Amino acid sequence: MGLGANAEVITEIDFGPCQVIGGAVAWLEYDGMFVPSARHTGFNLVIFPANQSNDYSFEVIDEELIDKGR
Repeated sequence: MGLGANAEVITEIDFGPCQVIGGAVAWLEYDGMFVPSARHTGFNLVIFPANQSNDYSFEVIDEELIDKGR
């Protein structure tokens, strides 16, 4: 694989706990959740659009420039 990860590394990752937490958040009908990034310092926003009505929209209320160190 071109990303430096072989099949062994990918298949040994246990996504079970993440799926349980995400499933619980979706079941509770939350809009989404912030989760820590596994690759960088910071967080990811996970959005659950299925829990919204058809006229629901997301509004950016704050933003921050991220320095990628380049």
